[in-house]
Amino acid sequence: MPVVKINMYNSDKAYNDQIKALGKNVYNSKGYTKNTNRFYFVYHEDRDIPWWKIFSTHEFVHTVNFYATPKKVINAWFTEGIAMYISQDQDYFGQYCYDELIKTGFGSYEKLCIKGDMSYKYGYSMVEYILTNYGQEQLIKLIYEYGNIEKALNISIEEFEVGWLNFLKKKID
Repeated sequence: MPVVKINMYNSDKAYNDQIKALGKNVYNSKGYTKNTNRFYFVYHEDRDIPWWKIFSTHEFVHTVNFYATPKKVINAWFTEGIAMYISQDQDYFGQYCYDELIKTGFGSYEKLCIKGDMSYKYGYSMVEYILTNYGQEQLIKLIYEYGNIEKALNISIEEFEVGWLNFLKKKID
């Protein structure tokens, strides 16, 4: 693992100015990972939630992911799900999000593979589902298989979706 340079900013404006200077537009973000040795985040102090610890851990997890998988980017739900899961003690999206998903349907797995709000919301619970039902070693195997569920878990995407949705239903009951 290379030395990682941490760029911490004391305001959203200072952080956003730096990210824009890098040529990126990460709307409403609090952290950004450039590659395996550099990440940026906003330091926010809050008595109830240690946001700075969450943001810095989340971005550090991305640097480790980039280091472990140098060939290509892993699916968004997986890379964001791992970072969300490791950086937080709890699922901040929780029941309201999962209720909606169950009522409206899963949509498509491909949508979760593209970076966006859904990859954060549902990625956490997908990683939690994998850890609960398949274990840590299979999660690690999934990292080295670049998020390829069929290869790493030896199940189809459809089987994964059904199992995950059943996991969510039990979680919100």
